[in-house]
Amino acid sequence: MEYYVYKLKFKTPVHIGNGTLSGSEAFIMADTLFSALCCESQSPEEIENLAERARERKLIFSDAMPFIGDEMYIPKPMTEPKNKDDGNSIMKKAYKKLKYIPISALDTYMSGKIEPLKENEKFKNFGKFDIRTMSSSLDEEKSKTGDMLPFSVGIYNFKENSGLYVIAGFAAADDKNLFDKLLKSVSFAGIGGKRSSGFGKFSCAAEKLPQNISKRINKTDKYFMTLSVSMAKDNELEKAIENSRYSLVKRSGFIYSQNYADTMRKKKDFYSFKAGSCFENAFEGDVFDVSGEGRHKVYRYAVPMFLEVN
Repeated sequence: MEYYVYKLKFKTPVHIGNGTLSGSEAFIMADTLFSALCCESQSPEEIENLAERARERKLIFSDAMPFIGDEMYIPKPMTEPKNKDDGNSIMKKAYKKLKYIPISALDTYMSGKIEPLKENEKFKNFGKFDIRTMSSSLDEEKSKTGDMLPFSVGIYNFKENSGLYVIAGFAAADDKNLFDKLLKSVSFAGIGGKRSSGFGKFSCAAEKLPQNISKRINKTDKYFMTLSVSMAKDNELEKAIENSRYSLVKRSGFIYSQNYADTMRKKKDFYSFKAGSCFENAFEGDVFDVSGEGRHKVYRYAVPMFLEVN
C-alpha cells in the first residue's frame, strides 16, 4: 500500500461541530471527512464504491490532524510513557494539557523525555477560536416581527503556515484517483458546518509520506495507536479491547442529503474509539450503516489506521 500526506491549507474559517453552534473544534475526524466525500459523490453507486473500497482497506485515511510549518502532529497516545517526569504540579498540568505531539517526537514521548511545556507553547502558533454573529434567512428562524434573528457561530481560524493534514493509503492507482477527485470537490464546497456561508474551504497538496513514518503505519506486531476514529466489528470487539487503553467518542449529526427524506433527519448515534487509543490486537473495523427509514443508506466511517508506538 502506498501512503500519502494531504495538507489542507484553509482559505476560510471552519466550523466543526462539537454539540453547540457557538462552539467549534479545530480538528476533523475521519468520519466527518468520509461524509464530506460522500456528499461530493456524483451518484449512489459512487458512494457504494467508496464505502466498499474502505471496507476492503483499499482506501483508508486518518483524522485530519494539525501541522505547524513543516512539523506534523499526532494525538498523544493513550498510554503512559516510560520514566515520565511529572513530579511537580506544573509538569502534571502540562502533560494533561498536551493533546498532540510531533510525529517526529513519538519515540521521545514514549521514553518520557518530551518537554510538554515547550510543546504546548508551540500551539500558540496554530490558530484561534472565534465567534461570528450571523443572521438567518430561514422563515422558521425569523422573529415575530419578521426580522431575521441573529445567532452565534463558533469558528476556528488557522494561522499562516498552519492547518490540517490527512494520511491516506491506497492499494492501487484508481483508489487514489477516486479519493483525489472527491477531495478536490470537497475543497471547493467546504468541509464542516455552515458551508453555505463560505466556511471550510481549503487548498490541498499531496506528497508521499516519508519512509520513516510509512514503515510504522499499520504495523501491528507490537503495540500501536489509532490515527483515526474507528470501531471494531461485533465479532472483533472482545479481542480488540484486551490490554487496550482507549477513549470513546459519541458521533451523531444530521444527514445532508436531499434525496434521503423530505425533512432533515439525524444519523443514528454511534460510538467510536478516539484517535490516540492504543491496542495490541488489531481489528479491521468497518463502514457502518447508520441510516434509519430514509430512501438510501447512510454510512459512518470507522476503519482504523494504526501507527506503531513501540
